[in-house]
Parts: sequence; structure tokens; C-alpha cells
Amino acid sequence: PPTKYIPNPLIFYLNLIESFDKCILITEPDRENPIVHELSKIDKVNIQSSSVADDFATLMSARNVALSGIGTFAMAAALCSNHIKNLYTTDLLLTEHLNYTMLMDTDVNVHVMELKNYLPVFPCSWKNTEDQRKFIVEYR
Repeated sequence: PPTKYIPNPLIFYLNLIESFDKCILITEPDRENPIVHELSKIDKVNIQSSSVADDFATLMSARNVALSGIGTFAMAAALCSNHIKNLYTTDLLLTEHLNYTMLMDTDVNVHVMELKNYLPVFPCSWKNTEDQRKFIVEYR
């Protein structure tokens, strides 16, 4: 498992998807993530796993970007974008990474979902265990 990474729970994405007519989910080609598996069952979710450059370009051209948790790929694209209007995230945060606070006090609307009783960010608790994968799918 990646170090200093914690994924968002499925409920974060399900709540967002309700607000949009279509969604593009950018992910690794292996599709091992249980969240991706669940979201692939939703008709208005299109899954994209192309080159790093194409995936980054898709994120940079989006008006609405949702972060996947503590990670830097989507956040880097959001920071480089001239198109983004809304950034959706959870309150998972590591200050040594690129993070949503870098867009606070800009013309981007930053929407933060609070996660109570979720996986601890520090010290990083993500080990990608079976129990953790089940937890991120079932968390409410």
C-alpha cells in the first residue's frame, strides 16, 4: 500500500454523484480499489484509465474535481487548472502533501465533507487490509 495515503469512503462519491448528470472516474487500470468496483455499477459513472498525460489533462479541463483522499495527482491537476470552479474533498489532510487548503481564498469553491470516526490520518493508518477495504465501502 502507498505510504501517507488514506482513501475517501464510498459515501463521499455517492453523495457527489447524486448532484451531477455524468461523472468521470479516473483510476489506475488494475481496478483493484473496492470503491471503483462499486462506482462502476452506476450508469452515469464513466471510468477512465488512460495515460498519465491524458488523465491529467482530463482533470485539468474539469470544472468540478473531487479528490480521492490524501493523494497528489488530482490536487496537482486542480492547482494547474484554469477551468476548475469547485473542488470536492473530505477533511483528510496532510500538510506536507499538496492539499485542498492551497485553493482556499481563491476563486475556487472548496467543499469539504467532514468524516467522523474515520481512519486516522496521522500516523497514517492505511494498510490496505481486508477490514479497511470493507470499512471504506460500508462507512456512513
